Amino acid sequence: MPLQNRVDPWGNLIAVEARGAWMGNRGILHDSQRQIIAPWKHKAWVTCQLEYQGRPPGPAGRRRDRSRRSLTLKFSALPKPMPVKSGMKIGIQTDSALVVATLPPKAWKKLEKAQTEWPQWVAALTGKLRTRAGADCEAVVVLEQPALQVFEKTAKL
Repeated sequence: MPLQNRVDPWGNLIAVEARGAWMGNRGILHDSQRQIIAPWKHKAWVTCQLEYQGRPPGPAGRRRDRSRRSLTLKFSALPKPMPVKSGMKIGIQTDSALVVATLPPKAWKKLEKAQTEWPQWVAALTGKLRTRAGADCEAVVVLEQPALQVFEKTAKL
């Protein structure tokens, strides 16, 4: 019996044996008896594509040119920014890594506007993937050329 680790379009966790094309990480959701203990452990949701141009992940699917790999991160809390010359640098902590991106001023203003005007919102941050080791061997994922989309969350009818 598979774990309840798939999310349907209405946000319910369901058990499905099929393997999808994407993997999401919201932390450890199950206890040792395979029962759901929490729908998430953190607000950020890291999503990774499991196959790229017909190649699976792992040694068989690796290629030398990694510049096309991308990552999409969903979050619903305004991260603390650090002003830099090219915009605002933000960091979002997930269970497995710290995701860092430098947003252009226009993109940062989108986030600030969502925070002040909408009671609930979610943002999707996408960019080219570059990984590097951080302090204390913590994984740091850097998103190059980030793109941001912000959506208002509305009540389900």
